[in-house]
Amino acid sequence: MLTQGEDVEAHALRKRGWSISAIARHLGRDRKTIAAYLNGSRAPGVRRSSRVDPFAEFEQYCRIRLAQDPHLLAMTLFDEITALGYAGGYSTFTRAIRKRGLRPHCEPCQQARGRDVGIIEHEPGGEVQWDWLHLPDPPTAWAWPHREAYLLASFAPVLKYYGIAPAICRPRRAQRKGSVEKANDSAAQRWWRTLAEEMTPEQAQTSLDSWCRTRGDVRVRWRDRIKTTVASVAAAEPLAALPERPYPALLEVERVVSPQGLVSFEGNHYSVPPGYRDQQVLVRWRLDEDTVEIISAAGNTLARHRLAVRGAHEIVRPDEHVRALEKAVLAATGDDRAPCRRKKRIPPSQEALAEAERIRAARQDGPAPAPASGSRRGSGQGLAGVTDFAAYAAAARALGPATGKGRARQDERAGRGEGTGRP
Repeated sequence: MLTQGEDVEAHALRKRGWSISAIARHLGRDRKTIAAYLNGSRAPGVRRSSRVDPFAEFEQYCRIRLAQDPHLLAMTLFDEITALGYAGGYSTFTRAIRKRGLRPHCEPCQQARGRDVGIIEHEPGGEVQWDWLHLPDPPTAWAWPHREAYLLASFAPVLKYYGIAPAICRPRRAQRKGSVEKANDSAAQRWWRTLAEEMTPEQAQTSLDSWCRTRGDVRVRWRDRIKTTVASVAAAEPLAALPERPYPALLEVERVVSPQGLVSFEGNHYSVPPGYRDQQVLVRWRLDEDTVEIISAAGNTLARHRLAVRGAHEIVRPDEHVRALEKAVLAATGDDRAPCRRKKRIPPSQEALAEAERIRAARQDGPAPAPASGSRRGSGQGLAGVTDFAAYAAAARALGPATGKGRARQDERAGRGEGTGRP
């Protein structure tokens, strides 16, 4: 490494016409070192690292992702390359992004700079804010409408029941958002922005739960100069007590009746009368009640059961459903149908025995000819004899004349017994 003074002297001598070898001998340095400083590939005072750059392997991937989405959060991209095997730290990663200039310029964002920004006061525990998170461009397979989410009139009774005062903010007005909405922003930028197109809503929910456990809830927060996490702050936040019973919302899910006349719901099985196998029914549960109803496709109430404990794997089936199912099963297995022969003794038939004998004979003496046309195997007439290949060879020679050496070879093989199928 050259010092600042040596670098200045090397450039001055080069301008005077000195060769690189002469400058190297004058400064007592290697020729390649002097050439590197003169062509600008190395800078004075900066020592070249001998370690392999851990980011070099992932540079092209980061370049592609940032060219695709210039607003992709660095933490989100860091999570992606960490899953690919990157072992460096976050600060090393961001320094490599800045040094290589991988994030492209966004002109619309530059035009929005310099505006006045308002602050919304929000004291901890003073109020509870329910944010409507805007998730644009959902996967096409979800069939979601491409529109904003606003407070619906049907949701007003829920707010009254829990004593919540709604405060609706206009969409895409980041300057008027409070700091409490940063959690939504983190979820939208770090999870929703990278959601795969082929993912189903159920898979997306599982992915979101995993992200909350491993990323969202472990974000660092400082309270009274004490380092803590988002999950700890949320657990310690003073909130009003919930009502004794939840809001009486109506939960409806579609299910298919099993062959045993059962319908699954919340980790348990509930019975319906016989005759609805493989039909689609509607399970209805009002959250403030202890009963569950099963409605047919025609809108008729098939059954009403007590609500079992969630996940108990209990089969709730009254006695009348058991008796009705047994009666239906016995009626379906009447004497008008032929009995099943699954357990009856059925030895091999004569035809099967004859075929087995033919196979054994063929494996012992060579291939046997197929049964004669119009005759049935196993008719008691026996099997055809095995052809003598010596006679077959003689008959083949009579079909066409052989000349010269060909006739001599045939006679010689016949004399040795070759081609007869015998040793």
